Amino acid sequence: QRMTPLTSRFATREELLSVHSKELVQLISSIPDTDPSQLHQWEGRYTSVYFNRDTYTAASLAAGSLMQVVSAVVSGESSRGGVAIIRPPGHHAEHDQPNGFCIFNNVAIATKHALDQLNLSRILIVDWDIHHGNGIQHTFYSDPRVLYVSMHLYKNATFFPNSTDADLDKLGEGEGRGYNINIPWQKGGVGDAEYLAAVSQVVLPVGYQFAPQLVIISAGFDAAVNDPVGGCSVSPQCFGHMTQLLSSLAGGRLVLALEGGYNIISTSYSLAACVSALLGDAIAAPEPPLLPAPHAAATINAVLDAAAAHWPVLAPYRVDLPAPGTDISIQEEMNGASTLDCPWRRSGHREDAPPSAPTDRALTNSESERDKLVVEMADMTLDDCGSKADGGCSAGGHPSVDAGASAAGASATGA
Repeated sequence: QRMTPLTSRFATREELLSVHSKELVQLISSIPDTDPSQLHQWEGRYTSVYFNRDTYTAASLAAGSLMQVVSAVVSGESSRGGVAIIRPPGHHAEHDQPNGFCIFNNVAIATKHALDQLNLSRILIVDWDIHHGNGIQHTFYSDPRVLYVSMHLYKNATFFPNSTDADLDKLGEGEGRGYNINIPWQKGGVGDAEYLAAVSQVVLPVGYQFAPQLVIISAGFDAAVNDPVGGCSVSPQCFGHMTQLLSSLAGGRLVLALEGGYNIISTSYSLAACVSALLGDAIAAPEPPLLPAPHAAATINAVLDAAAAHWPVLAPYRVDLPAPGTDISIQEEMNGASTLDCPWRRSGHREDAPPSAPTDRALTNSESERDKLVVEMADMTLDDCGSKADGGCSAGGHPSVDAGASAAGASATGA
């Protein structure tokens, strides 16, 4: 009731070709008529890619649905913020090949759409998926109209996609030099403190100087608590706060595009917190201590050093760690902000079951709506939003932050 559902649509061939090669688009579009044994052989050409007869339908619907949300947000017809609940994800897909569970590069295609069809000239893409978005980086590496910032696990190129292109010295080329910023974590286990430090010390200062007309978040949730692939500990509250902080840019025009995530409960709660932030709801403060690990502080400082020549605003933002034992906490922005009850903090909760509403106190209206949204997200199946083109899933809006959502099915579950 608080959101405006949008009708999903398929991406056109011309829209897919704005990012991908004719050969790739032809290959994927031929999948429905291809023998399954041949599809299995095709899978062997690529890294972590799987095909079935619905792959083209799902992938083109995912890209088209994100363009629908972007168009609605940019036009201001019904919203200033939006969320696209789409599968398959896209940020690993390259110009000429699918990669890492990604078929078409949804965010890159939607960004091209905003630049070429909606006449925008400055778009900020923030990628907080635990994996580097190699496909997005390569698409806009020389384009000064797009500032791409990725926070990801790197481990000296030993973490997928296992490329030095994800390192902090990759700043763009030609006219796009300085418009690519990588924040590569060298160790696992990063959490709220590290991500909030990166956003406050790097992303926001650069964002304000860049002054984007639109912010698109490649919203992967495999850095979330309990995700088995990311091995990190970012809380739903932190994802919500990052969404709030980034909403201060571009006049609040912000779109979340679902990327990776391998624990459906963690993903559901994290995305629900982001939606709550778009709605203007109070988000509980992340739990202290919020002191970034020394290795993460060193990474952030190295990023600042690398990017400062292109972004003078970064010069004062080096991270100086307090003395050991110092406790840092964030004050809640609104009195009465409720704690986001997480299933991994509830005794007796099954990891594979959607959480029930907490019973120890009465829920506020916003909490009831949030828990309902979480359960709906966790219960989603391909039958619910696979090849339907009528907007199979919805999320909600605020009188001034009216967020739309679309859904597409998938032949893979994360990136």
